[in-house]
Amino acid sequence: NAVKELKDMGIHVVMLTGDNERTAKAISKQADIDHVIAGILPDGKAQKIAELKKQGRVIMVGDGINDSAALAQADLSVAMGQGSDIAISTAMVTMVSSDLEKLPQLFSLSRKTSRIIKENLHGALDPNRIAHYEEILPGIAALSSDRERRADEVEREVDRIKKAEYMSRHIGETYS
Repeated sequence: NAVKELKDMGIHVVMLTGDNERTAKAISKQADIDHVIAGILPDGKAQKIAELKKQGRVIMVGDGINDSAALAQADLSVAMGQGSDIAISTAMVTMVSSDLEKLPQLFSLSRKTSRIIKENLHGALDPNRIAHYEEILPGIAALSSDRERRADEVEREVDRIKKAEYMSRHIGETYS
């Protein structure tokens, strides 16, 4: 199940719910969730997310109006595709599917994307590779004479890559 896969990825799963304690414990037992906070109001969810953030990065997955404040508070927020408009507009990521079993796939894909971005960035900024390209491609060698323009172009590209890596990293790293 999804919770087991998330645990295997090193992600600690906490269930925050407005449901009563008895219902929450039954659901958490069925889903193999160890840590449950039940009977919590929407503002309480946001406060709990703030507390959890003191222990590390936090991802919040939600689908309703009552989740929107907590989604806004989290380091990364994921709305389910069939969720309320406010949850979807508040979240950083919206899964088209409302299938929680897809969460591990989201993390796995994100980690792979982050790894590829890092590899590409390393390859793009490798001085030996740049020198090699300058030797074999006269057009690139011509650009080297205009170092300021080239530096500005590289800086813009690095900024673009960093932004993409930042989003990918926040999806792909371990969350509490």
